[in-house]
Amino acid sequence: MALITAMRTWQTIPKALVFDNDSPFKGKLLSTFCNHLGIRLIYASVRHPQTNGKLERAFRDDMNEFYRQQQDWVLESLRRALPEYVHYRNYVRGHRALGGKPSIITTAPFLALEFRKAELDLRFFTTLTSLGTPHDITLQELRIESFFPADEANEEVVRHLARD
Repeated sequence: MALITAMRTWQTIPKALVFDNDSPFKGKLLSTFCNHLGIRLIYASVRHPQTNGKLERAFRDDMNEFYRQQQDWVLESLRRALPEYVHYRNYVRGHRALGGKPSIITTAPFLALEFRKAELDLRFFTTLTSLGTPHDITLQELRIESFFPADEANEEVVRHLARD
């Protein structure tokens, strides 16, 4: 249930999940659910803590930077405080492995893409659109990705290619 709640809250489906080799994570229900959504299940190797190193490091950092900073460990107050911490951890806090940069860097409200083929060099930005309050579950899952030329020069090249 926590996985579904997290996916709804962050409006994303993870590509992979790392679990311990404990039996609660080996059930058919979890396996079927993740398989249906295309989520790869990764299990930590038994007696090999390096496999789980990133997860253990994240637990340690979260314990020091979030949980121990909370006055009370009451589920509802932790749940309310967590999104702000996750934003801090991903968008503000620097990481040594990334040269002191945050793990997610956003410089604009869009994703820039660059395509090269032979002498042709094109730059686009992409946006994702989803329906805010769909009345149909199928529409709720619909995402429309649109590509736009990143500058006037690229727009001219794209218009020229479209005419040909």
